[in-house]
Amino acid sequence: KFQTTVVLLLLLLGLVVGQNCTGVVNGIEWDLSMLTYDPNSDTAPAGYSLPYTNGGSTDTFFVNFCAEVSSAAVSPDCNKGMESGSCQLHAGTYYGAGNAPDMEFQEYTPPAGGAYPYGVAIHYGGTTTLCSQLQQYRTTTVNIGCDPTENPGQLYSLSWSGCDYTAYFKSVYGCTPQCIAISLEPSDYGGILHVYGSTVGAPVSNSLYSCGSSESGSVWYTMTVTATTVTASTCNPNTNFDTVLSIYSGSCQSPVCVTQNNDSACSTSVGASSVTWTSSNTTTYYIGVSGFSTSEGNFDLSIQTSVLNVPCSHAFRIPGDSSTPFVIQGSTIGAPPSTLEICGLSNESLPVWYEITNYPIGTAVTLSTCSSYTNFDTKISVFSGSCSELKCESVRNRSCTNPNGVTTATVTFKPEEDTYFVVIYGAYGSSGQYQLTLSH
Repeated sequence: KFQTTVVLLLLLLGLVVGQNCTGVVNGIEWDLSMLTYDPNSDTAPAGYSLPYTNGGSTDTFFVNFCAEVSSAAVSPDCNKGMESGSCQLHAGTYYGAGNAPDMEFQEYTPPAGGAYPYGVAIHYGGTTTLCSQLQQYRTTTVNIGCDPTENPGQLYSLSWSGCDYTAYFKSVYGCTPQCIAISLEPSDYGGILHVYGSTVGAPVSNSLYSCGSSESGSVWYTMTVTATTVTASTCNPNTNFDTVLSIYSGSCQSPVCVTQNNDSACSTSVGASSVTWTSSNTTTYYIGVSGFSTSEGNFDLSIQTSVLNVPCSHAFRIPGDSSTPFVIQGSTIGAPPSTLEICGLSNESLPVWYEITNYPIGTAVTLSTCSSYTNFDTKISVFSGSCSELKCESVRNRSCTNPNGVTTATVTFKPEEDTYFVVIYGAYGSSGQYQLTLSH
């Protein structure tokens, strides 16, 4: 009884129960089944027809997906002798414009102007409706462009050459999961960003995304960072299932595998994952979180950026006059030795540079690495002036032993200029991760 009620409800909503509208184009699996409506319904979905001007008349074009257009809502004439997946109303007469049973998936052609660059196309052909004046059969290509805001979608453009029609439809179903990935913005200063999510019920990635792919559903993120090293990890307390991480560059429909990981050596019993790669600030990365085999669950994804040593002229800028303490997590691991031997720095030092601006003149500013996150003996130096004429600032310098027994640094000074440079490095050439807190 319950199943019968569901089927009747779907019919009343105008959906084709069990209608399959799937295909593969260039290795990508597409499913447009949710775009198909019941041709026996009295009302086709809004957006499935488009008025247009053809010569001196105002015509209308109709589409459906993997099924004929509605006979009741349009006209039975559309489907005389065929099951028209598309139909043209011209000068008061309906003409079928391609046979639904002859439909095939095709490669997407983006519209002129660059809108909706990704998607898929379907083609209605067949040898049923003859365009008598040209002695050729009517065909229609419907390009479904990726628009995450359109559900189910809207027909927005039509052109034709003879009796071959090209229609453009915008829809969320023209998107692969990767093309509507959630955008992340990790810190440019180095640090950790945490994202919480779930793969329960998420769609399974298609075969084109084979870098660490699984039978489990995937959740996707995208980001561009200026950091040189990035670590993505689910080795966090809130992850409760066996995860797989996949990293791609390229585009969402032409991905290039960067790296992947199934089980990391991190201390977790659920089979969490961790990957590290060298990034480029001109490259967009796609991060897929899925499960091993059919595993699914909740995850805590951390994105940690590490910045290598940069010269003073490219120091990382810290926003000025923060009303609350500003916290940065970073690392000096892999930084080249310092080229300066002043203000505590030597050629053994592995420094990371920051620039701070616009802090109140005469108000004490405190910089500290005194945190349990810091895991090496840190030093802090402060410079005023310009990168070509750096002046070592006299600061109140005191050490702090963190809860792990590591010696860290805290310095305090009173700005007398608008711009200062802060350098984090280790004693005797040591390196590691640090948490820098700036307050005033």
